[in-house]
Amino acid sequence: LAPLKHLADINSPLQRGLASASSVFGLVDEEPETDDGKLTLGRAAGALVFDQVCLTYPGATRPALDGINITIQPGETVALVGPSGGGKTTFANLLPRFYNPSSGRILLDGADLRDLTLGSLRANIALVSQDVALFNDTVEANIAYSCFGQVSREQVEAAAAGAHALDFIREMPQGFDTMVGENGVRLSGGQRQRIAIARP
Repeated sequence: LAPLKHLADINSPLQRGLASASSVFGLVDEEPETDDGKLTLGRAAGALVFDQVCLTYPGATRPALDGINITIQPGETVALVGPSGGGKTTFANLLPRFYNPSSGRILLDGADLRDLTLGSLRANIALVSQDVALFNDTVEANIAYSCFGQVSREQVEAAAAGAHALDFIREMPQGFDTMVGENGVRLSGGQRQRIAIARP
């Protein structure tokens, strides 16, 4: 009887494994993004120009964006406000080239986004959402984790200063060596976001 019970218990982990395999192989089978860009972007100043930008999703009857013209200067703060379905997310998704405009063009520091390599373009973009992902590690490690290669303490401190996080970090018991806890549980919501903003 005992071996029969063990056979019955196999089904549950087997189904979980099949579901996981389906997800993994679905990701592996995804078509790679097309990257026709030839220009490598260094550190962007951040001048953005939307020039008559229109975007219609495949199969849609009306455009999500139609004739958008806006110029955003480096360092300028812009808020996208509007009703649900008004195109705010679509507008933001055009910047990292998750989509390309159906017509018009987007310029970053005078270069068309379509002419830039995806890697160099996206290396200049940071996203800070309401739900920030932090690791159970030090403040320094959470700021520096996205960098390739070694990062000095001075670089981490400069990034924290730029994100207006230096003051509260220095007030912590061990400063940059303070453990933040699982998902930043020892920090307030605002502090978690400041650390995420400081990530290069």
